[in-house]
Order: sequence, then C-alpha cells, then structure tokens
Amino acid sequence: MTHRLTLLALAALMAAAPAWAQTKKELVARVVALQQADYEAIGRGVAGQPAQQLLAAAGQALNQLPPERREAVGKEIQAEVRKFYDGIAPMLVERAGKAGQAIAPAMLEEKFSEDELKLVIAFLESPASKKYSEIGGQLPGRISERVVSETRATVEPKLKALEQTVMAKLKAAAAAGPAASAPAPKPAASGARK
Repeated sequence: MTHRLTLLALAALMAAAPAWAQTKKELVARVVALQQADYEAIGRGVAGQPAQQLLAAAGQALNQLPPERREAVGKEIQAEVRKFYDGIAPMLVERAGKAGQAIAPAMLEEKFSEDELKLVIAFLESPASKKYSEIGGQLPGRISERVVSETRATVEPKLKALEQTVMAKLKAAAAAGPAASAPAPKPAASGARK
C-alpha cells in the first residue's frame, strides 16, 4: 500500500515539475500562446475600421439619392464593403497574431517576474478567466447599446440639427461657386498718397 502511495506522490510531483522547471522564456511563451486569440481580435478590429468608415461615408452619400434608389444601392454597397472586409481580414488577423508573438515576449520579460508570469498563466487558464472573457467580449456592445438608448432622445435632435447645418453650408458653398469662396482683389486706389 505504501509503495502505491509513494508512486502516486512521485507521479504528482513529476506532473508538477514542469511548472517548477519552466524558464522565464517558457513562461512568456505560454502567456503569448494564451493571448493569441486577443492578438487576432486586434487584427479583426483593424480590418473593421476602414469598412465602418466607408459605410458611414456611404450612408451620408446615400441620403443624396432619390428615396426609391437608397435601399438597393445601400445593399450593393454593403455587399462590396463585406467583400472588402472578407478579403483583408484574414491577412490582418494573421499579421496581428504574428505581431503579438513578436512584440509581447520582450514586454512580458521586461515587466514581469517569473512568479508574476506564473500568476498570469494561472489566471488566464482559470475557469474564472474564461468565463470573464466570454462576458468581457459582450460588455462593450451592451454598454454601447444602453448609452445609445438612454441618450437617443437628447442626441438625435442635436445630430439632425448638425446634419442640417452642414448640408446648408455645403449647399451654400456649392451654389456660390468657386469664385465666391475667394475674396475679390481690392482695386488699386487711384491717387493714393505716398
């Protein structure tokens, strides 16, 4: 019976030994591996920025179209933007993953001790961390939704007023033509004293 307990204790120590024997570089590599999905999410975010900007600009331009054409053209533009995103996202996700692997190790080695890295790994591998990551990804969207819903009545009239002001200025500038935008040169005064 004691032989069996000794073997079990030895097996437990051997299983735990790699955690004790890990070098700082190995600990850093483990943290980087655990964070890989976060680095890739940065790439998706980078891919989404120009797509969102383009959609916002297109939305403004769509308002200039006749109402009967807006929906069809809007769907066509959304399809093109989606194609653009789908074309660049994989590349940016890959590059962000590689950038994380290239940048993070030096920062982690510089800023964290081995004991701190072990704590970070323990947290990242914990069920609590995984659970927090699941809701953490939902938090920004839910917070944004609440802020929008709670402030819509205040913000929308101000936004519409701003849009009207901007449109009026653009229409006035377009109606005035290019000559009106530059002040006319002053005629030389005849008989001016020196």
